[in-house]
Amino acid sequence: LTFNSLTDPPPVAELNRISAAGAVPILTIEPWKPDAGLQQPDYRLTRIASGTFDDALAKWAKAIADYGLPTIVRFAHEMNGNWYPWAVGVNGNTAADYRAAWIHMHDVMRANGARNAEFLWAPMTPVGGIQAFEQSFPGHDYVDYLGLDGYNWGDDGVHGWATPDYLYSDSLRRLRKLDTDSPILVAEAASADDPNPDRKAHWISQFVTLMSTTSGVDGFIWFQTN
Repeated sequence: LTFNSLTDPPPVAELNRISAAGAVPILTIEPWKPDAGLQQPDYRLTRIASGTFDDALAKWAKAIADYGLPTIVRFAHEMNGNWYPWAVGVNGNTAADYRAAWIHMHDVMRANGARNAEFLWAPMTPVGGIQAFEQSFPGHDYVDYLGLDGYNWGDDGVHGWATPDYLYSDSLRRLRKLDTDSPILVAEAASADDPNPDRKAHWISQFVTLMSTTSGVDGFIWFQTN
């Protein structure tokens, strides 16, 4: 799982390292300037949908096509949060704007040869006041994988010690109602540490059990960071 802003050069060397390891890259493409804060009207979703960034999208598409191996594109993730400039409710963005931007991105990628790409749509788990994600779903024809991000931030986090069932179960059911066919990938998951290491170990065990027993979940990405 990689992270790049839309106007960055595609990480060709990293793609080659990933394929050499026998893995499939998931390219997170973020339409923003990472160091410019939340209010970035230059990256409004309406500007993406209207073609302002088509040259950048085409550059990514051509790099993916040149790479030639299976690739998963995760564009503008966690759109139902409030911490990214492409999020619904930030910079004047609406759910309709998000759908239009996603569909335009998808079409530009396809038109520029990225036939080896599949597309992962990945909202945040809507718990603890985070808004619902259903209205931002661009539709089955434009999505290959249904995604989901969610974290247990621990006792000091906004949810307290959040169990996997609390974080994911309802969202997984809601994803399946949106699309009965597409596989699900939990694109970001992890748990905070605890003074009692058995507590985190138990959380991981619960999480893996939930993922492996929920129909339609193909897998998950463990977010390996402190």
